[in-house]
Amino acid sequence: RAESQSVICIDRANGNEVWRTELHKGKLENRTHKENTQASSTLACDGERLYALFLNDHHIWATALDMNGKEVWKKDIGGFSSKFGFSSSPAVYKSMILLAADHQKGGFIAALDRKDGKIVWRKSRPSKSSYASPRVVTLGGKDQMVLGGCNFLSSYDPMTGNELWKVKGTAEAGVGTPVVLDDIVFA
Repeated sequence: RAESQSVICIDRANGNEVWRTELHKGKLENRTHKENTQASSTLACDGERLYALFLNDHHIWATALDMNGKEVWKKDIGGFSSKFGFSSSPAVYKSMILLAADHQKGGFIAALDRKDGKIVWRKSRPSKSSYASPRVVTLGGKDQMVLGGCNFLSSYDPMTGNELWKVKGTAEAGVGTPVVLDDIVFA
């Protein structure tokens, strides 16, 4: 059986496949949690492009596709030491996509330029396995990228990746995405 990682477009009116773009062939992670898959990460879309994250060959790969499934760019974002696979989804923010790749040998958060995939900024995170996705919210009138996991709820400036604040309270292995009500963050 051939192993591959693909993005598939389905017509929501009739369920028919519109297009399929294979991004990676082989080299899939074999150490995954029973509730995780090779495709747990959700795509992000800015109306012009789709952005996909996959763990392949022990690296996190970011790929941009146009709305017809044609690859625009593909970038190796960095190494990843899997405990139970990968599941973090990208977030679109202004001219960037934001991502988290927490893992046991030294995780990171990063911002990529949506146009060409170049790394705008990259910051280290603790050496803990976590699976949560970043989310940009407005707190106190200021945009912040919030992320659970690694035993903290953390906030970063989405333009620079600089930490704004963090509090103890979430599990090491976060999976959920924080939500906001007024100026209260729930994780």
